[in-house]
Amino acid sequence: MELPILERADELIAAIAAHQVVIVAGGTGSGKSNVNGIKRRLDKLPENPAKDLHKLAEVRSVEREYSSLLESLPPGDVDQEVVDLGWMLEELRICTFAPSLGTSRPVSTKRVIAELVALRG
Repeated sequence: MELPILERADELIAAIAAHQVVIVAGGTGSGKSNVNGIKRRLDKLPENPAKDLHKLAEVRSVEREYSSLLESLPPGDVDQEVVDLGWMLEELRICTFAPSLGTSRPVSTKRVIAELVALRG
């Protein structure tokens, strides 16, 4: 699962670093919220780096579990539920680091872990 916006990641990072305002246009699922989330996270980072590290550790832990699930599945067994969980992880990042952006559904570490447990059966 790769967002179309990642094709221009270097360009976006340079623009965010160089300009106070960066406008990103794209269709649904292109990654615009992720870019806004990165900007908000970077803006808040100097306020409390330790808090950011704690949040990052929590998200990374869930990401490792998801990666482990993906590695355990034969390629043909990666169904829509597994893909949807990947998108849920993207929303968890937004919810964790830039909650004011909102997400399309309620999401939390606890919900993602519950989905992982259910998919592992």
